[in-house]
Amino acid sequence: MLVSLLFVVIFALLIVDVWSHPEHLECSNPLAVNSVIMGRPAVSSNSRSLIIKRGSTVLNSGDSYVAGEVLTVSSSATTGCLIYETENGNFGAGGRCNGLRFIPSANEASLTMPKTGTVKVKMGFALQYGTVSITDSFVLTAPAAVVSPTVSSVPAPTASMPPTYYTAASNTEDSNLVSYPSSMNQNLAVGLIIGVLGFVFVCLSVKLYLVSYEKGNMAMIHYVLSFPISSILAIIFAGAALGLVSAWAQNHNTSTQFGFLNKPNWDNNVAAWHPVLMVGGFFFSQVVAICSWSLFSHQHAVGKVFHVFFQLAAMSTMIAGLCAMVHHLLQMKAESLTTMHSWVGVAAVSVFGVTFLWGAGMSTLTAFHPESLLRKAFDLRRMHQTIGLTAFGLTTVAILTGINNSLGQGACAYVITTSYTYKADVNPAENYGSLPKACKIANGMGICVLLAAVCVFIAVSNRPASSPSAITADKETNAFQVVKSKEEVDLAVA
Repeated sequence: MLVSLLFVVIFALLIVDVWSHPEHLECSNPLAVNSVIMGRPAVSSNSRSLIIKRGSTVLNSGDSYVAGEVLTVSSSATTGCLIYETENGNFGAGGRCNGLRFIPSANEASLTMPKTGTVKVKMGFALQYGTVSITDSFVLTAPAAVVSPTVSSVPAPTASMPPTYYTAASNTEDSNLVSYPSSMNQNLAVGLIIGVLGFVFVCLSVKLYLVSYEKGNMAMIHYVLSFPISSILAIIFAGAALGLVSAWAQNHNTSTQFGFLNKPNWDNNVAAWHPVLMVGGFFFSQVVAICSWSLFSHQHAVGKVFHVFFQLAAMSTMIAGLCAMVHHLLQMKAESLTTMHSWVGVAAVSVFGVTFLWGAGMSTLTAFHPESLLRKAFDLRRMHQTIGLTAFGLTTVAILTGINNSLGQGACAYVITTSYTYKADVNPAENYGSLPKACKIANGMGICVLLAAVCVFIAVSNRPASSPSAITADKETNAFQVVKSKEEVDLAVA
């Protein structure tokens, strides 16, 4: 049953290839360049244009309107999905967001003009689930007021009033080409100090290990390696990633701050559930399940309970996360499996399904038929560990590539304020504060995921090949064989 559900979910990911729905664009989300729409910052494009008519007469941007008249708005191309937005006009009862937006079903829309004020109209369009393009605003000016002619009071040019061809700002534009920030030397010194201290620490650690090995005094080294510090750090980093993905899934998007996932909602924002469940559930549960053997290395039964429980939690959150993404793709009518993230993700869940079933089968075989030929012929535990670590590694890569996809192009862009010679960002730390908040949170989560994965692999590499009970049994068997061999030698000599 579980295998069938897993393959149904994966198959659903493979077959989805449809279009997007602009009606899911919330009124609070601006239809503007760099605004995050459908998971990516919108871009400016004039590949298609607005057509506004007064009856059969086509108007041009900059023309004036008649107060109260109704104009017809349409697009030069009708493929894909469209949405119109006006400023100061009104699309009437068929419009959205108090008549400021309109989603055409047959391309055309009726726009009512106000009594006064400039009217602007723009269009957003997308061919598939991806980057939304936004046209330049089509401007209609208010009717010109009739005024009586007056004599111009502008004085005629004189010799003392030369024309101005450049401003003071443009004259001093390159005045800082030879200046350097006052903090440059300070930042360089701090970086050198940290680098030297790190190098010294590594050298001292290597020297301590070599001296201890040469003197045969490895007790301290063995104690450090046997202590489950790597497992503890892995769980701490995974917990930090869980907290950061929760902070990322908040409603903090504005016209200047974008890239947040918004709060997960199964009706309006189901896509946000996917990273939350995959990082906070699937990844975190895998970390605890793997590290449970190191944390309870001398309590095999307790470690097994933790391992099984968190493997079940990983499977449950994985299925829920996949269902959330499939629901989102069906809701948005979007194409799938077009990125490295999607392919690595499918590989991760597939391999995890194999290791989950492998572990369940191995435990069943051990419980009901411990002396089976299969257990004697193959090291099932080692194979289970190898497959599980492969699934965990693929999960880590899927998360890291998913962060890049979710942020989208431009989500981490900022204005360089450095005053170096060529105005290049040669010291990113100087502009770190300018990074968008969502970018800091998402990339920080990625760093925590990567550190957790490194700690997990270190913890696994320090584990013995067999459980303590198995090691004890092997030692007893070897001792018995040594004694038996010695008795046989003594008998042969006698």
